[in-house]
Amino acid sequence: MASLETKLAGSADKSATSGTQTNLNAVATFAAAAGVKNYVQKAIVSAKGTIAAGVRATLTYTKDGVAQTIGLQVPIAFTNTGIFALDFSNNPVEGDENTAITLTLPALGVSGDGEATLIGFSRPS
Repeated sequence: MASLETKLAGSADKSATSGTQTNLNAVATFAAAAGVKNYVQKAIVSAKGTIAAGVRATLTYTKDGVAQTIGLQVPIAFTNTGIFALDFSNNPVEGDENTAITLTLPALGVSGDGEATLIGFSRPS
């Protein structure tokens, strides 16, 4: 059984993506599984088009029984293609056993496309 201590940056073996979403929430999730912990090394939000109102993407997880949220703002009037990434590298976000980790990008409006992606790994606890 591999342990977190032997995992190196860039050695992710799991990813989840929402796919491109137009005027819908973009959601990527590492699902909960019995006896397993999820780890996120990177959380990526991409957006293109005209975004009429700013939105807040959130990475949500549970650590030591407490719900945690990391927020990432997508600015108002964003009118280009952009990628926003949170890189946790050798210090990944670690969820509790049997809990999901979810990245959500709210709907960007009728002229906005969004995508949410998680990169990381899961290990038996």
